[in-house]
Amino acid sequence: NSIANGVLGTISDPNFGSSYAGFYAQCQLTTDNVYFGESPVLDSVVLTLAYNGIYGKFDQPVTVSVFELNQDVNDSTTYKTNQAFAVKVPAIGQISNFIPDITDSVIALNGVLPPHIRIQLSPAFGTKILTADTSNLLDNSSFLNLFKGIYVTTSSSLTGNGMAYINLASSFSGVTLFYHNTTSDSLYYTLPISGVTINHFDNSYMGTPVYTSVNAHNPSGEQKMYVQGGAGVNGKIIISNLDSLPKNIAINKAEFIF
Repeated sequence: NSIANGVLGTISDPNFGSSYAGFYAQCQLTTDNVYFGESPVLDSVVLTLAYNGIYGKFDQPVTVSVFELNQDVNDSTTYKTNQAFAVKVPAIGQISNFIPDITDSVIALNGVLPPHIRIQLSPAFGTKILTADTSNLLDNSSFLNLFKGIYVTTSSSLTGNGMAYINLASSFSGVTLFYHNTTSDSLYYTLPISGVTINHFDNSYMGTPVYTSVNAHNPSGEQKMYVQGGAGVNGKIIISNLDSLPKNIAINKAEFIF
């Protein structure tokens, strides 16, 4: 359960209806026994997500929301892309009117970074990590008891026209705490996305040809078969009456043409 590319966005199709994509991801410590110094104070906390391309036009704005996971995900379990996990509400971060910009670099306090999404997160969430008890910062096993991960998704109230591919394995993808303490200013610490990462898809077929084909199919067979990735639909081809063919013939070739 460690995907390199997350999928984020929404898209509508006349045959397949609306599809919504997001992902779950753990963010882990880079070393054991993390220490933020004496009396650390949060300045801001930001989620950054590096791009790895887009599918579709994606020129219609959508809302992107970030939730904190409220359920453990395990690296020893195989998850499907239609499986959902409990999250804490409300969201810890959100951006409206989002359209991906995959060409322009971004200037931030920690340097010039490649094209990516930046989402400001809740100060309460950042402070929880920054002021965590040392027992939660011993190692990643302890840390995941404090912070189980994030769920990044698009709002189902807005349907866009594309999907963004997110490079979850990039060193620029993660949660960064900007802070100061009693001895130093302008400090930052990044929790990179690592560990378990899972894509999640929701599909709405109501009123589409796919819905009719699945729920009110023609007993005599369908003229079209629908196949869709991302926890979508699949089809079955049945060739009937093969037993009625003569027994003394040789079939030289049989083809499916798509």
